[in-house]
Amino acid sequence: MFLDVGCGSGAAVRRAATVAGRSVGVDLSPGMITRARELSAGRDAIEFVEADSEALPFGDGEFTVILCTTSFHHYPEPAAAMAEMARVLAAGGRLVIGDGCTDNRFAWLVNLVLRAVQRSHVSFYSSERMGQFVRGAGLTLDRIGMLWEGGYMICSAHKGEPELTG
Repeated sequence: MFLDVGCGSGAAVRRAATVAGRSVGVDLSPGMITRARELSAGRDAIEFVEADSEALPFGDGEFTVILCTTSFHHYPEPAAAMAEMARVLAAGGRLVIGDGCTDNRFAWLVNLVLRAVQRSHVSFYSSERMGQFVRGAGLTLDRIGMLWEGGYMICSAHKGEPELTG
């Protein structure tokens, strides 16, 4: 079962539906949910729900994979949103978050400008802070990879004990 938090028009949900038993997208914007439903009309095993990332309307451990791309910076309470994603993630499940990252000085500056001019923009975070959100929600951080010289991060985590190596 796949969940895309902050799904926008649902592109990742439609793509995941080709391999996932159930593919669900959540977005706070009614317009985005309407558009996602239009683009997915007639497709089975796809669902779109208007909901807040800080109050996901799903049961504990309902999803094995959660994706959150380029929307985490819109969440007023990022720790609460991360806790909700952790709550609905099944034991052994995987979480991937991609978003802007203030490890890059230009992205840090862009973040300041967006905070001043875009009401929905809360903040980009450093890779260190993203790791704190992940660990604070009780997830195991696997890796934070960087794109665009640290201006965009891809954070992967899982629910469960740290994997032993060697």
